[in-house]
Amino acid sequence: MEEFSNLVFRLQQCNASEIKAQLSQWPEKYLMQAAKILNDKVNEEICLSEDDSECTLTSPPTPTHIPENNLIPFAKPSLTLVGAGPGHPSLLTLAALDAIQSANVIVSDRLIHPQMLTFIKSINPNATVTLSRKPIPHLQNTSPEKISASTAQSEIYSSCLSALSKGLSVVRLKNGDPFVFGRGGEEVLFFEQQGYEVSVIPGISSAFAAALSARIPVTHRGVADQVVVATGWRRDEDDDLIHLGSNNGSHANKMYAPKSDPAQALPTYAPNRTVVLLMAISKLDKLTGHMLLPIENGGLGYPSDLPAAIIEKATWGSENEKGSESQHVVRGTLGEIAQLSVANGVKHHATVVVGNVVSVLN
Repeated sequence: MEEFSNLVFRLQQCNASEIKAQLSQWPEKYLMQAAKILNDKVNEEICLSEDDSECTLTSPPTPTHIPENNLIPFAKPSLTLVGAGPGHPSLLTLAALDAIQSANVIVSDRLIHPQMLTFIKSINPNATVTLSRKPIPHLQNTSPEKISASTAQSEIYSSCLSALSKGLSVVRLKNGDPFVFGRGGEEVLFFEQQGYEVSVIPGISSAFAAALSARIPVTHRGVADQVVVATGWRRDEDDDLIHLGSNNGSHANKMYAPKSDPAQALPTYAPNRTVVLLMAISKLDKLTGHMLLPIENGGLGYPSDLPAAIIEKATWGSENEKGSESQHVVRGTLGEIAQLSVANGVKHHATVVVGNVVSVLN
């Protein structure tokens, strides 16, 4: 991308005639990005104009959100993997906003806040927005067709590759922090193996933000000085992983942990430890059952009266707001939290927090 940045810089120093001459020699993959940087008028006002006197070259927009010394370059790679944060659009980072505003195509999961699409279209109305078909209950326009997560992922890859092959700037938008149980690393490996450079913009992880939105700090001096973040989801036997490749040497195959039961992988009880469980609602009864089982019986030895909470649809609105699209917090003890989850109809977008910190600010 350094080459592209230099080309744009030189272009900005030229008059209209010189600009037309130089653009005719540019690689096709750069033209769309150049048009975006030059206020989307390069093709219309420069390339297509026959009269140099009618050509006007406006100054390129200066990004006001990102400092010049930031590690994220102004001239972005063709594919940017963006973390959308825990839920509400207001928790997008400034870097994420800049990437979304500059993209030609935005490819997203359906695991995003219902208002996110509206917000994206408001700040970048010219972008093409594509969603995966994976059904998510909170979206009324979800297709009734049930497809597997791997099929949905394949469609996402295809959408991105189709846009990239046309030289378009693509944002791959993923919920939360894409690298915390979000396949972010796998997507980087996939697109790099296809020959595309990938830029990464981190997102705020629900592992911490969801808890704090319910006034639960995952650490607190004198209460908890350890945090374990785990998933309740077990990788399917037929779920293929993206190979790390030869650059990692023979060590690559040793990096992959064997498939295991998520309940068995959790640590034993420690009073100074907070356990955060993601994607665990459907397995919560099994998970908590194993956690409560005494160590001498093969369990993890957690006390049944240990505070626990479930934060559903974190940051989607105040708990006092009415409607299905608002944050909902269920509090109780580890011994009863699975039953409380069922009783309260908790289904998706939920983070489970177990530990004494649950009661610190409440």
